[in-house]
Amino acid sequence: MTSSESSPFIRYYIGSRGFLERSRALLRAFDDTEDVSALLGAALQLRFGIEARLHEYLSATLRQLGREKSRIREYTASDLLKRLTREDPRAERATHVRFTQEQAPFGSTDMSYTPVTKDLATTYGRLSDVLHYSFFPKRPGWMLRARSSTGSVETLLDARDIVALGIEQLALATRGTLLAHPRFTALVQELDDSGSDESGGPQDDAT
Repeated sequence: MTSSESSPFIRYYIGSRGFLERSRALLRAFDDTEDVSALLGAALQLRFGIEARLHEYLSATLRQLGREKSRIREYTASDLLKRLTREDPRAERATHVRFTQEQAPFGSTDMSYTPVTKDLATTYGRLSDVLHYSFFPKRPGWMLRARSSTGSVETLLDARDIVALGIEQLALATRGTLLAHPRFTALVQELDDSGSDESGGPQDDAT
C-alpha cells in the first residue's frame, strides 16, 4: 500500500487554476485521440473552473465585509455577472495596483485584479448544451469532422472550439493576484444587504 493509499483523504485541488489545467489536459487528449469522453471532461472541468473563480472572488469579498462564507450559496454566476456588467461596465476591466514604499529595499510591487468577464459568462452558458444528453439527438451531424458555418454548436468540433475559447478566457480571469475589486465588493454588499433569497448553483443561461 502506498503512502497516498494509506491516507484517509483523496487529493483533489479545487482551485480555479486546478480546474483550468485539467481542462487543458483533457482538451489536448481529445485533440490527440478524438476521445469524446475527454472533450466532455474538458467542458465539465472548465465549467467547474469558472464557478470556482467566482466563488474565490465571493469568498474573499465576504471575508472583507465580515460576512459568513456560507452566504455564497445565495448567488448564481449568471445573475451576479449580469448585474456586474449591466450596472457598471468597468467591473469587467482588469485593475492594476502598484504599491510603492519610500526607502523600501524592494521598490514597488504590482498586483492586478482580472475579472470573470461577460464573455466568459456567455461561454459558461454555451457549455451547458455540450454537457446534456440532448446535445446528441438535437444535432444529427454531431459526429462529423466539420464545423458549423453559422457559429452555432452543431458538431463535436464546434464544441471543442467553445471549450478552447473558454480556456483562454478563464486563463485571463485567473491571471490576477487580487481577489477583490472595489466595484465587486460594493455590489456583493448591496446584494447581501438586500437579503437575496436565491439559492443553488450557477444557472445555465449566463448570457
